[in-house]
Amino acid sequence: MPNLNHCIECDKPNALADGLCNDCYIRFEEGTKNEFIFHKVEDKTVNNLMYKFSKRAIISNKKHGDTINEVQKTTRQWVKEALEEAMDQCVYLQRLLEKIDNESIKP
Repeated sequence: MPNLNHCIECDKPNALADGLCNDCYIRFEEGTKNEFIFHKVEDKTVNNLMYKFSKRAIISNKKHGDTINEVQKTTRQWVKEALEEAMDQCVYLQRLLEKIDNESIKP
């Protein structure tokens, strides 16, 4: 779980309510709330995944200077990018299976 006493981007102390410090603060589109939205649920795994999604979005927004809804791509470009991401995921899963298989063979 995130430590909201520290910035989730750079880990400096005294983060703002959204989990970012003044140095890492990201300005949201006009009309949206400046808040770290995180709805805690009973499932620890779901909470960890939600936190990772949020942190990844903050880092990506800072790195690219925009949010995903600001990116202008054609439908074909979005599908192509999604397919490439899915292919990467398949490679990672295959590697994990190989690793599991290799570990189960060792005495």
